[in-house]
Amino acid sequence: MESLGNNMGKIRNRYITAIAIFVLFVAALLLLANFIVYTVIDYVPGLTPYTFYVTDATYAIIELVGAFMIYRILISIVTLGSERRHDVSNSEVVKLVLRVLFYALAIAIVLAAFGISPTDALAGGAVGGIVIGLAAQTILSSILSGFLLSSSKTMVPGEVVIVRSGTWGSTDIFGKVARVNILYTDIVNQNGNVMRFPNPVMLSSTILTRLKTFPDGSFEYPLYVTLSPDAPAEVVRSKAQAILKAEFKKIGMLTPAVMLYSKNPANVFMVLVHSNLFDNLDGIQDTVNMAFDKAYWGARR
Repeated sequence: MESLGNNMGKIRNRYITAIAIFVLFVAALLLLANFIVYTVIDYVPGLTPYTFYVTDATYAIIELVGAFMIYRILISIVTLGSERRHDVSNSEVVKLVLRVLFYALAIAIVLAAFGISPTDALAGGAVGGIVIGLAAQTILSSILSGFLLSSSKTMVPGEVVIVRSGTWGSTDIFGKVARVNILYTDIVNQNGNVMRFPNPVMLSSTILTRLKTFPDGSFEYPLYVTLSPDAPAEVVRSKAQAILKAEFKKIGMLTPAVMLYSKNPANVFMVLVHSNLFDNLDGIQDTVNMAFDKAYWGARR
């Protein structure tokens, strides 16, 4: 609770400083704009009718920067509120709404700076209207998918998940949810790389497995091992369990549970690994594979 209060104090001081800098920025920008306008009037009078562009651009920049500052302040308030309530999923929905509103406001400010209303832009020709309509349909689909992913708590930042989709060949992708953005869902893999999945794909054609997590931040990760059925499945399972117990004891980890997942045409075993080593599962998988290899050949003797 004390650290949360300290964070609030730091954020408050940060934004007081940011507001002071913004005021100075506005003053400097207005002075520069006036200097440019009066210079043009005095030395290039033929361009005087176009000086209003400088004024309009100046006010547009000020409005954009001001809108961005308000957006960042609101995001900080939402983040602090989620930390206080320990509710990350609902805060992501609010952040998503704020992003949409900010981008919509930014587009409106830019269009207004050029003297174009959004209605005129959308109605500016049949071909242009069709192109903009199709683009808007795709964007709105992604935004609504993002809202559904966040509000339904399907994708919660910080959760460890496995995603599979025929879109990328039905390959299991293991990672940690970073955030649900307007157009994409960001998932960090074991190598620290950020993978961006389109929200509509995540919502409509993806199988999501949310791994069982524990209060200490660890999780239970399922590994699957496929072996030929010419060795007794129960003997292989028993031997593999004993080998894994010894190997995992060496590295200070809990013994994974081993069970027969399916039979025919091959024996498929599921190994439930309890781990908090998100970025070291490749080594654990090697240990599991070697254990089953030894168990398999030992069962065939």
